[in-house]
Amino acid sequence: MIPVQECDRRIRFEASIQAAGHRFTPLAKPAYESALPPGIPRICMCCLRLPGGWCPCCCCQGSGGLTSNEIWAINAGLIPIFTPQMSSRFDLNLLRVLVALHRWRSVSKASADLGLSQPATSLALGRLRKSLGDPLFVRSPSGMLPTPRCTEVVECAVEALSGIDETVLHRKTFDPASSRRDFVVTMADVGELHFAPPLMAYLEREAPLCNLRCETFARQDIEAALEEGRCDLALGFFPNLHRPALYAQTLFMHTLVCLVRADHPQVKSSRISMKRFLQLSHAVVTPMGRSGELFETRLKEMGLQRRVQLASVHFLTVPAIIATTDMIVTVPRSIADYYTRLENLRIIDPPIHIKPYAVKQFWHPRFNADPAIRWLRESVVRLFGPSAEAVRT
Repeated sequence: MIPVQECDRRIRFEASIQAAGHRFTPLAKPAYESALPPGIPRICMCCLRLPGGWCPCCCCQGSGGLTSNEIWAINAGLIPIFTPQMSSRFDLNLLRVLVALHRWRSVSKASADLGLSQPATSLALGRLRKSLGDPLFVRSPSGMLPTPRCTEVVECAVEALSGIDETVLHRKTFDPASSRRDFVVTMADVGELHFAPPLMAYLEREAPLCNLRCETFARQDIEAALEEGRCDLALGFFPNLHRPALYAQTLFMHTLVCLVRADHPQVKSSRISMKRFLQLSHAVVTPMGRSGELFETRLKEMGLQRRVQLASVHFLTVPAIIATTDMIVTVPRSIADYYTRLENLRIIDPPIHIKPYAVKQFWHPRFNADPAIRWLRESVVRLFGPSAEAVRT
């Protein structure tokens, strides 16, 4: 009596032959042995568990092998053993099995390396053969030998898996000494005077191959630029960015001061009265950045009006103009300090108390874990302010 499993196997095999349009004629064992060239491997049944799958017996030790007639029919080309059936849902985990098998040339050793059972590894090999349309390995006295197609796929798989492991599982670290990167920041003109010189000196020393690009965006476009990666950081006083979509970190608190020429005939002390302040002619940079809005808003709240004799869009000419006239200008403290190094100017306190405002750096949560941008943020904190935990604004 033929065992049930053997009978079921033969029924399925004969059905495959008939479906292919071929006539199935049993052969005696001697006829089979004379029909096949030497070295033809036995065929195992592991892939019969998958629809239409077949594989050479380089992982099976003879259990579940096909009959002589089945082997002869397959090798005679009556039915195809390997027909590529790669789908868009190809399981990339199978590539790890293929790489391990190629490395160890043994199912048992590859199984141990992968933490899989030997039947699971054999089944994965069968799926690979079906998908790639190639036996991948053949048996030899020295073990499993990879086919040329197998070696080609493994070389590609090793590179791809290495990239996945490095990018997805183990994120790259940013090495400032050797990395090439363009950092894009946005800040007001006045902010650039404060931030750019120290930041460029730091980059030149710590990240010599990196570049800094200072770009200007419309106020309403800054958030989108940060989200889309067109801008890495926004530095300065940006009250319009105080919204949940962004991260913010306070760098320092800032205030406003006034500047006059050192030998100003009407301003002798370090503080000016409101009466004298309103009598003098003023220079105003428009737009002078978000900090200037605080001062203008405060004046309007108090119902005060001053004479603006010079309105300019550039900060570059302000120190030279103040140094050669009796005008007065109101600017952020750090800019006033910078101007006094350029011209013979004197800093005085304004007659209006302006509450200190926070100068921050802003970035989008999409890039919160980016190693390069994280390094840039940490560098900005190191240069311009105490460490502070980033919180959503």
